[in-house]
Amino acid sequence: MMIWGVILLIINVALLGALLYILLFRKPVTRAQVKASGTPEELVKSINDGLNEVKSVARSLETRSADLSMYEKGLREKHAALEELIARTMSSVDARRVEGREQDVYARALNMLKSGVPSSEIARSLGLMSGETELLSALNRM
Repeated sequence: MMIWGVILLIINVALLGALLYILLFRKPVTRAQVKASGTPEELVKSINDGLNEVKSVARSLETRSADLSMYEKGLREKHAALEELIARTMSSVDARRVEGREQDVYARALNMLKSGVPSSEIARSLGLMSGETELLSALNRM
């Protein structure tokens, strides 16, 4: 919390310094400078040119805003699809856990043997004796 206070203080000091710089070193605009810059028709033309430029920038920003909205919609759809996939995966994992608890130890050992797990690993993970897993392995080979 203290860090944010220091950061805000630094930002405030920087802004106040910038304002002070502008106030001290800006050039005052006088009527003579405005009149020297051109006739009223030229001023109107330059203002219209500036206005047209602002309008074109506004149109560009509107198209980019529409593009960003489209990308945001796509990302939201992808996010929803991922959330649904995660939910389905979690329910599948939970179902397998329940199914795994219902199978007896020897059926799980046979499934592991069929999938290629070594008998020593099966004995260690299921808490069986190595002789039991060797016997299951031999019976499975028959």
